[in-house]
Amino acid sequence: MASLFRKSAMIPLLAVCLIWLCLEVAIVGYLLLNQPTWVAAYSAADQQSWEAWRAAANQMDGVQSPVKRRPPKSPEPPALVMLRDHFPVVISAAVVFSSAIYLFLVFILRGILLPPAPGTIRPLQQL
Repeated sequence: MASLFRKSAMIPLLAVCLIWLCLEVAIVGYLLLNQPTWVAAYSAADQQSWEAWRAAANQMDGVQSPVKRRPPKSPEPPALVMLRDHFPVVISAAVVFSSAIYLFLVFILRGILLPPAPGTIRPLQQL
């Protein structure tokens, strides 16, 4: 634990934290900038295809189709509802999953790039 707070160990730690912060700001900024565009696209263009799919799903009774489907209750496409009504959940999921992937990659790269601690590798004669 003491080696974590050495001055030489703080610079890479600060760099990793700064890169993570820039990554998260970029992801959240991308989502916030594009959310109105996505909502407008799903509201207009996909409404007709959603209505057609709802009509087709109503006809899937399991006799003439391979599966029996319940008719969708929502008059709007699910992607539109998610982006319009549940957008904070989308942002939270993006932050959590990108952070998990980033921390995993940092852990793997740290293990690859750093030399092993003294005394942890034994010569072949001692095996």
